[in-house]
Amino acid sequence: MSSGRIEAVYLTTHNRDKSAKFFQAPGFTLEFETDHASGRFVRGPGQ
Repeated sequence: MSSGRIEAVYLTTHNRDKSAKFFQAPGFTLEFETDHASGRFVRGPGQ
C-alpha cells in the first residue's frame, strides 16, 4: 500500500506576518501574494 503526498493545506490566521515568518523558517518561499493578504508558500524541488 503506497501513500500519496499532500497537495495543499489551507490555513486561516489572525496574524499574517507571524504566520509568514513561521513558514519561511523551515524553507518555504512565498510564490505569490495578493493585495488582500493571501498568497501561496512552496517548498523548493527535492525538499
